[in-house]
Amino acid sequence: MLNPGWPVKRKLCLPSYDTEADMGKTTGEKLDMTLVAKPKAWWSWTFRVVDNGNEIGEISFACMREAGTLELLDSTYRFYREGAFRGLFIMEKNGAVVAHADKPSALHRSFNVYHAGRTYALEAESAFRRKFVLRDSGLTIGSIAPQRACYRDAQIDLPIALPLPVRLFMLWLTLLLWKREADSAVVVG
Repeated sequence: MLNPGWPVKRKLCLPSYDTEADMGKTTGEKLDMTLVAKPKAWWSWTFRVVDNGNEIGEISFACMREAGTLELLDSTYRFYREGAFRGLFIMEKNGAVVAHADKPSALHRSFNVYHAGRTYALEAESAFRRKFVLRDSGLTIGSIAPQRACYRDAQIDLPIALPLPVRLFMLWLTLLLWKREADSAVVVG
């Protein structure tokens, strides 16, 4: 069950970065933009999203296709892929598209995510790690990474300037690729 204490109110000070060297510098209060996603059980692909110890949402995957839902306290979003093997990845609320993504290459673990007229690159940090980084105009602005090796807990460190549902859409895209890797390991192994 979702914690009725959401949303957590914070004093916001949005950082502005001119160069990559400025990433660690802000002109105000430090933002805590880290969320954690934990599977409900060790075999489950349903994740609880936690902020400062409070459950704020739940992401679940559909059984048979690349689709799922995001349930927040006040709303529900639907995630899906337009086609069975190709097409855009869509996030919608009440039939209206909020954000979408495409996968530019079947060989690379990356997405172009489109929201509010902006394009973000969500891509694996390296070929050998599960960590994904979010880039805006080539500048790394956030990441989604496993909290521990061999576990599916994820640490979501994305800019708070992005709406929470969009950050969780990016999490769903990352988890989708982790799920594909896990499913292929089961088939091969």
